[in-house]
Amino acid sequence: IHNPYPTLEEQIILFPFEVRENPTLDDVVSVIRFSKETDYNLILNLRFSGASIPKHIHFQGHKTYFPVTDQAKAEFLLEKGGIIVRRLSFPSYSIRLEGDETEIAETILELAQISMPYNLFINQGNVNFIPRCKEIPSNLGTWQFGATEVSGLFFPRNFEQYQSLSLEELEGALEEATFNSKKELIEKFEADLFSILTRKNRYGKK
Repeated sequence: IHNPYPTLEEQIILFPFEVRENPTLDDVVSVIRFSKETDYNLILNLRFSGASIPKHIHFQGHKTYFPVTDQAKAEFLLEKGGIIVRRLSFPSYSIRLEGDETEIAETILELAQISMPYNLFINQGNVNFIPRCKEIPSNLGTWQFGATEVSGLFFPRNFEQYQSLSLEELEGALEEATFNSKKELIEKFEADLFSILTRKNRYGKK
């Protein structure tokens, strides 16, 4: 449906009729396929990662450009089990999964078991998994950072905040909210990801 309270033009919402907090395999596969068939970028906010209605999962769709889609900033990390994994450090640390829809969805749900909270950003069938540390950065009042912000698009709470914002403040907020500059967390996260993909590959996943 079209978002009745859009922050951007042509904003839509995708949601299941069932009221629940977390995505299922079918949810993730469906939105990946939807992103391939349309020119919408899809984002997911959950409890403690920017959700406006955390008890009822929903994906937001936008046609606006997001910096996280910049292919030039994606570093190849590994290929295993039919999935290509790339690492991004800008605007926030994330891993991008490319490949088979079901394999990606299964990997995301396994990652979610060990890395909560998180956001998803889905573009043309590719999925960015963005692990989170903090929902509300300490330097920006009550501004709740969701997938929009950690993907590089910012909506200040009011005109006064817009006028006073600096690049340094936004960078500091992203560093608090995500894994940016957190080497130990990144190393553990990527080791867990490697373990998941290795296990899936060992049991015959292609």
